[in-house]
Amino acid sequence: MSKLVTMCLLVVLVFGICLFIFKPGEGGVQEQLRDGHATMTRKIRSFDYVSN
Repeated sequence: MSKLVTMCLLVVLVFGICLFIFKPGEGGVQEQLRDGHATMTRKIRSFDYVSN
């Protein structure tokens, strides 16, 4: 019985983590990647302007 309860709790925990990581919209992984890419692009472009 305790194995069943433990397994159910682990499934709920893993499912919750997956929902948190892959949630669409604000705060999701895709949004964080887009923000990071935009930030890096701005930094690289500003470096190019300074070095020219």
